[in-house]
Amino acid sequence: MILDFKPDRLFFKTIATLSIPDEKTESFSSLLTFHRTLLMDKIHALRVFNNMSSNMVENYLSLQKQKVRNTVDDTLSVVEKKKYDIDLSLALLGNPKHVSKNSKIAKLFEKEKEVYNHREHIRRASKEMVLVYLVIIFEEFLSSLLSALFVKRHDTLKASDKSVSFKDALEHTDINDLVKTMSKKESKGIVDMAIEDLGKRLGDRFHLYLYKRKDWPKFKEFFYRRHIIVHNYGFPDTKYIEKTKFKGEKNHWIEISDTYLNEAFNIFENYANEMVNFFHKKYAH
Repeated sequence: MILDFKPDRLFFKTIATLSIPDEKTESFSSLLTFHRTLLMDKIHALRVFNNMSSNMVENYLSLQKQKVRNTVDDTLSVVEKKKYDIDLSLALLGNPKHVSKNSKIAKLFEKEKEVYNHREHIRRASKEMVLVYLVIIFEEFLSSLLSALFVKRHDTLKASDKSVSFKDALEHTDINDLVKTMSKKESKGIVDMAIEDLGKRLGDRFHLYLYKRKDWPKFKEFFYRRHIIVHNYGFPDTKYIEKTKFKGEKNHWIEISDTYLNEAFNIFENYANEMVNFFHKKYAH
């Protein structure tokens, strides 16, 4: 069977962005363009994924809720259904401990609460995963950008406080291979810093003062939010409260909305553009 396959221009662009360029032959300007394009493509994919997953999750949750409702309609009498609806309303108004003495109503009520909890966890997890991955791909972008800079402009690597042993040096076939390894190690060391230290390092070393931007506090918050998602189930910890000046309830999970994610997408894109433009202007000649 022969398929009539006619790839369009978008297909070729996608294939191109999935091919890692050769740092030895590509210009620094070309590498900057590649890493920015790759990041923007991934952020666009996250936007689409978030919209699609939101609709899919809502459809799934509505289906689960309807299943419970069907069971209520099929199982309870008219009087029992009224009692059930009253209990449910009381729970939604802040009295979840109220339980009917009717065993059928109580059992269905517990099922409703279980489905509700599952719905909330699914919805929350989908938003949290998007934010976590957004921070990861931005860190990947920054690490690749700095690594390319160190490879193409060796003078920027001289400012490093790291050293290489004779043993490590002799494991490489030539100086270019050694510089590539050192560049990746140096860039990773910078990206792995706390976000405040990262901002200060970029300012001190390259005179790229991102921390002077008005939206820097918001940009930092995304990183600290990622931290509490990974390490504290999304609840604010001492570090998050201190670094972000958080004024909310300490024992309440912090919700991630579509508005929050859209703002994060825009801010990460703006920071990436500023960084690429800065390094291009300063080092691409």
